[in-house]
Amino acid sequence: MSRVLFLRPPIAFALSSSTSHVCPPLGLAYVAAAARAAGHDTTCIDASGEAPFQRIAAGHGVIQVGLTTAQMLERIEHAAPQVIGISVMFSQDWPAARQLISAIKARFPQTYIVAGGEHISAVPVWCLEQCAALDACVQGEGESAIVALLDAHTAGRSPSGIGGIAYREAGRIQQAARGARAAIGSIAAPAWDLLPLEPYLAHGLSYGVNRGRTMPILASRGCPYSCTFCSSPMMWTTLWAARPVADVIAEMADAIERYRAECFDFYDLTAIVRRDWVLEFCQAIIDRGWRISWQMPAGTRSEALDRDVLTLMRQSGNQFIIYAPESGSEATLAAMNKRIRLGRMQQSIRDAVEVGMSVKLNIIMGMPGERWRDLLATTWFLIRMAWLGVEDAFAASFTPYPGSALFTEMRDAGQLPPIDDDYLRSLASISSFAHSRSYSPHLSNRSITAMRVVSMVLFYGVGFLRKPSRVLRLIRNLWRNREESRLELGLVDLKARWLGRRA
Repeated sequence: MSRVLFLRPPIAFALSSSTSHVCPPLGLAYVAAAARAAGHDTTCIDASGEAPFQRIAAGHGVIQVGLTTAQMLERIEHAAPQVIGISVMFSQDWPAARQLISAIKARFPQTYIVAGGEHISAVPVWCLEQCAALDACVQGEGESAIVALLDAHTAGRSPSGIGGIAYREAGRIQQAARGARAAIGSIAAPAWDLLPLEPYLAHGLSYGVNRGRTMPILASRGCPYSCTFCSSPMMWTTLWAARPVADVIAEMADAIERYRAECFDFYDLTAIVRRDWVLEFCQAIIDRGWRISWQMPAGTRSEALDRDVLTLMRQSGNQFIIYAPESGSEATLAAMNKRIRLGRMQQSIRDAVEVGMSVKLNIIMGMPGERWRDLLATTWFLIRMAWLGVEDAFAASFTPYPGSALFTEMRDAGQLPPIDDDYLRSLASISSFAHSRSYSPHLSNRSITAMRVVSMVLFYGVGFLRKPSRVLRLIRNLWRNREESRLELGLVDLKARWLGRRA
């Protein structure tokens, strides 16, 4: 048995970002549960959860939210772990995480340090090369790999042969092939009792729109699609698997009883793939008479979302839905391998609005090869959707993210700047309208920034013109610190930051 401590470092985001998503670390809760179920003495430190309003200047227009390095080292010393597992989900968090790992190794040189998460999964060997204090990396789903690694460490064995592990041994970096994915129904429930949930629940700190005490949950893993801008295939693969509906409902029932949960954020990459699954899930909620909300803040596709499905979703508590068309240009959609039909998605969006859902659209501008006609097509699409009744949209700036197919392609072609700390920190600004970088030879940085701003002004201008009562609701909710849409979420978040009440 090993004494293992799982650590979620402070999250990083740009000061100019529209929102700062301080939310519970679901991935860490899963791997901690797996380690504990395997008999290891398990503790956790969630730096953001323990100090969700403490800001740490990181330079370059980036701040962190959570405990300081000194505070984390003090907690580590008290726990006296033999192994520390560090979660690095986002690439913009790596510069600070690397410094933290080095500080931990300097203070506790005998501690074995392992890192995992989406950034680590994207570039595990590179992370080991960048950080001499890091002993091993877990690529992809971490539950099985971390247990095998802990067992090997306890027995004094080499980690060679453990699937999904990159590690340092005898001065050399080794990497094993990824192992088979665990059956999704066999994964232990998240160990929320090891993490500070109450600060998140009490202060409305969640991924989606604040609808009360909100718990994160996962109904599926993987995504069957391979969009070129997305890094999820490196983390989860393209094998989509859903948990049995009964298991998801049981986890929700436990959260309602134990944590007084009122809302559930589904962190799934693509939650709705099978029509029969979502119909069974919605009916199970309705049959239990729960007065709850649930939402999919990461966005979803439209293939399974016809009017009957959307009606049942609304009846079961899904008031807010995000679609991810990414572009209104057929040429751009083909280039990013998005594999959607805009006409089919538009009909699904219309149905969602008509059954009473608040709808948001995710858009990306500045994809490689995009031209003015593509940006104009996307802007026209947004205008039409605003007139249709869509409440929210966000036009993000394309950035090649480590682990995505486009990142690898552009890096190999010499089209990217050096992948250094400045590049990684810049990823924290993708939601900021203060900065856009064009990766298309046909468009300038200024053009992308201008079109992002213009498209949003036109979208919300048309939406408010179509339904003027939304302006009064926006003012009222901003005054009361309430959220009924993503625009209101962003403005309430910015207001809290300006008043010093939130990171």
